[in-house]
Amino acid sequence: MKKIGLLGMVLSLMLCLNLSTVAYAAEADMYKGEEVVANLGDIIITYSPLDENDDGITPMSETNPVEDNYNGVWLDDGTHYGNELVVRNTHTGRIGMTISVESNSNDSYAQINITNPKGLPLLKVLTVRPNTPKSQREFIIENGLKGNYTLHYTARSEGGMRLNCWTYKWYD
Repeated sequence: MKKIGLLGMVLSLMLCLNLSTVAYAAEADMYKGEEVVANLGDIIITYSPLDENDDGITPMSETNPVEDNYNGVWLDDGTHYGNELVVRNTHTGRIGMTISVESNSNDSYAQINITNPKGLPLLKVLTVRPNTPKSQREFIIENGLKGNYTLHYTARSEGGMRLNCWTYKWYD
């Protein structure tokens, strides 16, 4: 029994010493200024140190103002007149649109007019209020077009509010 245990240990040690590992090469400046935390083949996880004045949070509307089928904006405390939120829709035909607001205050609201990619009015005035059944409004657009749908809004925010809009293909 001792010989089998010893033989197993020797074989395990030999196996461990003979295993090779695969190394992936990257371009020299591909991750410049970033520390590679994990390299999993197709997925590379990096860590980028923050600037001393950066809190690490960037509003979505600043990083990608027109993301396909979604956009959102953070509204600071106060009244906001004549602003626009653009949502680039990639669907045609019958599409759905959802508009929502999120806030900790029941006194916040947004009044919205929507125009389609041709600039024609789609909806006159829609009011959305957080923390009510009207905090999320959904509707169907017949003959939806690819392109930018624009939400023209006036909003009142108590303590800040997030306005979101997304489009999606509507199936019956």
